Amino acid sequence: NKQSSMYVNVGKAFTMPSLSDTFRSVSRRYTAVSSKNLKPEEGWNYEIGYKRINKKDDWKVDVFYMDFKNFFQWQPDANGRPLVRVNGGKVRNVGIEAEYGRRLSDRLKLNVSGSYSNPRQKEMNENYWKQAAPKLQFTTGIRYESPTWEAGTSFSFVTKRLRNRDGGLNPNIALWNAYVGYHFNKDATLRLDARNLLDRHNVITNGDYEYWGDPFTYELSYTQKF
Repeated sequence: NKQSSMYVNVGKAFTMPSLSDTFRSVSRRYTAVSSKNLKPEEGWNYEIGYKRINKKDDWKVDVFYMDFKNFFQWQPDANGRPLVRVNGGKVRNVGIEAEYGRRLSDRLKLNVSGSYSNPRQKEMNENYWKQAAPKLQFTTGIRYESPTWEAGTSFSFVTKRLRNRDGGLNPNIALWNAYVGYHFNKDATLRLDARNLLDRHNVITNGDYEYWGDPFTYELSYTQKF
């Protein structure tokens, strides 16, 4: 029952600006807030890797390269405000990622993954490259599934981040989440989600401006399928 294979993926991608990026309600009227010649983001993705799957575990490793242009960014208009959506220069990224999964039992599975990359961007009319996103990330989690119960927990750690407007590095992200759910039947589920169990002050944006993630929160939900 062992399967192993090499794989190669090559693809071109386009990303159109969203309507909220293009139009905004100003004095109860929708006004264009993007540059007149806004183009879609476009670029190529290249990936080559190896994966193996058997009864007890599975793992894969791959290397990738991304090359995009016309990436979206914000800048003040001619009057200094408000911000408008414009095209930037180029974005490139090369890296390696790996993932391992282990079936501890018929109902319990463990996953561990990590990636290291060198994301860079070059602004329009600039001749130098700068870091565009965090370089190193780890994620691990364990989940349990049965006809009646589901539960799981995951932990993510992100480091080697960008500098902020004060010149210091944005702090590492450490995010721990968990959930537990009960299935009354195949169509009805009650679930409790707990997010940011460490109640950390996580800066979730990259670059100059800091936007914080939510503090410790929990949510109780009921889902009914019809």
